[in-house]
Amino acid sequence: MLSERAALALFVACAFHVTACSDAPVTPPSSVASAGTGGSSSEALGSSGSASGGASTAGQSGAGGLSGAGGAATPAMPCASYMDESGWALLVQIKNERQQVVYLGQKDAQCETSRPFEVRDGTRALLPALEKCQSTCQQLMQSGPTTCALACAAPSTIALQPGETLKVPWDGRFGVPQTLPATCASAAAQGTSACVQAAHIDANVFTFAAHAGTAVQCLAGAAGCTCAPNANGGCIAPGSVMSGTIITTEYLVKLEPGETSPSGEPPYIGLVFRD
Repeated sequence: MLSERAALALFVACAFHVTACSDAPVTPPSSVASAGTGGSSSEALGSSGSASGGASTAGQSGAGGLSGAGGAATPAMPCASYMDESGWALLVQIKNERQQVVYLGQKDAQCETSRPFEVRDGTRALLPALEKCQSTCQQLMQSGPTTCALACAAPSTIALQPGETLKVPWDGRFGVPQTLPATCASAAAQGTSACVQAAHIDANVFTFAAHAGTAVQCLAGAAGCTCAPNANGGCIAPGSVMSGTIITTEYLVKLEPGETSPSGEPPYIGLVFRD
């Protein structure tokens, strides 16, 4: 449960120039439950205590053909090992407590990403998001690869007025790159073997982060920046990227996914932008 959240929470707002979604995805390390501590600063990112593991490793081993001790080939993993793992019910809340509007989104005109926050495990390794235009291993086994549009969706920004909160449901899952054995793929896979397995996080210490700009840049002129109310909070403007000063807020928390809070309210991850 998240009863330790208050002691471990690290709310940080700082000036930090980044390119959204520019981190190269990495395969998370083995899961080892551990605790961590974090410092905070109103101007710069605080250093957090280290913790190992924090990510599920189901299905991370390569499929058949790997060499074991003495050069012997290890058996291929069962096809069931590539199935998607079930998710948790988590909520990420991003709040603007600054005096000015902040804009969540991307800094560059890249394809739109699936979530306005990032998650790192206890070793600060990025847990790659499950993007819409990805083929999961389960899909390759059951129905074939995902069909994606030739042109990706234009990026958008979410404007948060002072005091506004964006609520983002998250199932606690991330993508683990895999190579599906041909014997496991359906006929519809048509020779496709590269896939992503949806793996859920394990109980451990995680760092959540959100980036926002102090201004917004329209990609198609002023007409392309029309902001419409967003069902989860703030308003969304298609065809725009964040600009100005890029600020970052982080939150260090120990999670025990799948458990409900004692009060019966759903647990949430709190990210706050402050002056």
